[in-house]
Amino acid sequence: MPRIDYERIVFYIIKHKNFENQNNLIGYTTDLRTKKYYITQGIKNKNNKEYNKIFNKEIRKNGGVNAYHIIELEKYPCKNKGEVLRRLLELIELYKPVLNMLYDVEETDKTEYEQIKTEDNETIEEDNEDNETIEEDNEDKQKDNEDNETIEEDNEDLKDDDVINKIETERNRLLSMYNNEAENKDKITFINNKCNEAIKKHLNKIRNSNEI
Repeated sequence: MPRIDYERIVFYIIKHKNFENQNNLIGYTTDLRTKKYYITQGIKNKNNKEYNKIFNKEIRKNGGVNAYHIIELEKYPCKNKGEVLRRLLELIELYKPVLNMLYDVEETDKTEYEQIKTEDNETIEEDNEDNETIEEDNEDKQKDNEDNETIEEDNEDLKDDDVINKIETERNRLLSMYNNEAENKDKITFINNKCNEAIKKHLNKIRNSNEI
């Protein structure tokens, strides 16, 4: 069976010349000119396998080929048969063609359409579940970002502590050089003052940055 090029889909209507809203039929094809020929043969040629189709009998009963126009409704490129059937059912709902109710192939199409519609609903449900999963993932990412910010803040606090610890380490190293407090009182006071100054300066810097 040849592959159908759904990008070339054309919808047509077989329309009675004298009855505006009766004895009409909507179909689709990829080659309207060739389709017109096959439709005509199905109506007129007794040896054609389509001759005894109900809708062909109805056309012959209402004046035959000469009583009908075959008119292009629209070119409607599709990706697959599902899209074709969806549009076909939309056009049937819009034009309400009587002969589509007699066209046995249309009933097959309708059954297939209902199956596709069910599959579409299942796909929508799956998409909704996927969206919920994405939202949960985004919430998790947001929590991770908040945790990372907390970690960064903790690291900054550790850096601040490291600075103070270094000052204290340096204070202890310098003081250890002057064991005799009585003889080196001035130097010890100087070292303590300088270290306290450094700590105070560092704490002020932290305070100012937090205020900003």
